[in-house]
Amino acid sequence: MVWRENVLRFFGLHDHPGSFSTYFVKVFYLAAPWSLLLPAAVAHSVQVARRRISQISEVLILFGAVFLFFNLSGSRRPYYLLPILPFVAILVANLLREFAGGMLGWVIQEVVWGVGILLGFALIAILGIFLLLPQIFPAGTRTLGSASVLLALLGATMITSTIRKYVWGMIGSVTAVWLIYVIGVIPLIAEGPNLKTKVAEVSALGRPCGFLNIDDAKLIFYLDKPYQVFYDEVHAFEWATQADGVLITSSDFSDRSWECVVKGHHWQAVIPRKGPHLNGSTHSR
Repeated sequence: MVWRENVLRFFGLHDHPGSFSTYFVKVFYLAAPWSLLLPAAVAHSVQVARRRISQISEVLILFGAVFLFFNLSGSRRPYYLLPILPFVAILVANLLREFAGGMLGWVIQEVVWGVGILLGFALIAILGIFLLLPQIFPAGTRTLGSASVLLALLGATMITSTIRKYVWGMIGSVTAVWLIYVIGVIPLIAEGPNLKTKVAEVSALGRPCGFLNIDDAKLIFYLDKPYQVFYDEVHAFEWATQADGVLITSSDFSDRSWECVVKGHHWQAVIPRKGPHLNGSTHSR
């Protein structure tokens, strides 16, 4: 199992297939919001690698090697990319340090400045949305109202710090936003229906589970039971009918031969609809 999970799965499909673009997208998600500066950080590191002795060039090589290794593997999951985050942090931190010292080229300096201003205005915009369109927020959101005011203040701090090239102010603003999210937003989300409770509804059905054209690590984690994987609807239907199983698929899946029993955010759990199938259905052939 150790050999399969740590070596073989990287060179052949195990049970975690993903498109080649998976990590190109997820690296920005995992390292947000500083990952917005990652392209500029990589470009700057490449520029300075040949000009002076710097350990940053070694970090750049390690970053590229890890990223290439995971992209060449046939088994892809977003969290596999976690080992690359320390190198992302070092590259971006070096960029911010040289931004504060005015040592960047004009183009990259403007990119860092633009990202800082953009993040600041994004935080201020949350307050504007809350005041102008309160109906899009859940009822009883006094806590969210207070949080939006605080976020707007942090946005102003981010903008001021960026203009003055005060990196610690930029870092402090992002850290404060992260704390608000962890301490305030996550508990509010947990009070309502969430992924864990929805998956618990699927488990409570007491049926075998299968996945059709969807491969979500969080769903599988909370499901915590054996499952089947299908890439063909006909085979999935036959399995669900014979095994009295429930199929987890994307939320846009629509077929009158199936009945939705649990509805998630981007997924749904369906079972074969009882009664004769419609003429012309793919399952009647």
